[in-house]
Amino acid sequence: MTPRQQVINQHVNATTFLAIDNGYQITGVVTLDTAPTLVQSLPTTSGDLTIDLSDTGGSDSALLALLLAWVRQASKKNANLSCTNTPSEISSLIHLYGLESILSH
Repeated sequence: MTPRQQVINQHVNATTFLAIDNGYQITGVVTLDTAPTLVQSLPTTSGDLTIDLSDTGGSDSALLALLLAWVRQASKKNANLSCTNTPSEISSLIHLYGLESILSH
């Protein structure tokens, strides 16, 4: 972890939400156990948010539910949320449910 990174929330069953130089990153597997706590991790500042999902391999629909909750929170602040490095499993779910217009990835 570089000096500019900071842990936004404590580890939740080995899943962490970090501030990084160009946005935020989730590390670890997001599950039904970890998602509810992570929902509260989204920064309350205004402005668009980018979430790096490169280290979330093995996550399932719980990650998709978390992202949709964050999209709702961001839209209340007139902000956009976008994802980078989205795992193929999550990209498939986004496509399957027709959420491309809601979740840019």
